Amino acid sequence: RTEVLPKIMEDRKYLFGIAFLFLCLVLSLIYITHILTRPISTFNQLIDAIQSHKEDFSKIPFGSDEFGELGRKIANAYEQLEMTQNIAHELKTPVTGIKACLETIKHSPEMEQQQIMYFLDKAYMQTVRLSSLIANVSTLNKLDEGADKFNIEEISLIGCVREIQEEIGYKLTSNKINFVVSIDASYTIAGSYFLVYYLFKNLIDNAIEHGGSGIEVHLECSKVPNQSPAEYEF
Repeated sequence: RTEVLPKIMEDRKYLFGIAFLFLCLVLSLIYITHILTRPISTFNQLIDAIQSHKEDFSKIPFGSDEFGELGRKIANAYEQLEMTQNIAHELKTPVTGIKACLETIKHSPEMEQQQIMYFLDKAYMQTVRLSSLIANVSTLNKLDEGADKFNIEEISLIGCVREIQEEIGYKLTSNKINFVVSIDASYTIAGSYFLVYYLFKNLIDNAIEHGGSGIEVHLECSKVPNQSPAEYEF
């Protein structure tokens, strides 16, 4: 018995060693499988988001490796494609409107002067809209060039909005819209005047286009307390 016991203990140590190595191997395989399948899971989420036409990919956990970088590039390419398609669709509307107005005038030689002016006015408004859309495309192209293409300066918020108000005054008048602005003259921000101007103009244009006639558009600004540098809510 005394001779057999050491052999049994030695065999147990040997078995424990094998079991430990086997456990390490299993854990290693699980870890490696997780590492290898994580990009697949991420790409599945990306594909699901694309198929459901979701444009927000911020919640997809793209990794810091090459697979993650590839996923981000695919997401960015999809967003740009969606934007391009939306712009192309938007451009068709004013072009179709202009074409319809001009064709109406062309094929109606007996049309009275008042009616001609009516259709010309409608065509002009569609031309203005088309010009605005083209300007948006130009803005997107500039954004793609990078932030270093924009000059940073001190911007008067009320001055910027008043300049927009002058530019779109004809829209406000023709749609009988009262534009009410409440911004303290001392409120300024450091940024790109071009981008700030474009931001507010785009929001105001949308309010005019989708709000209808005979409405009031209010733009109010307040300073967020205890923030340095200053932050504003609109």
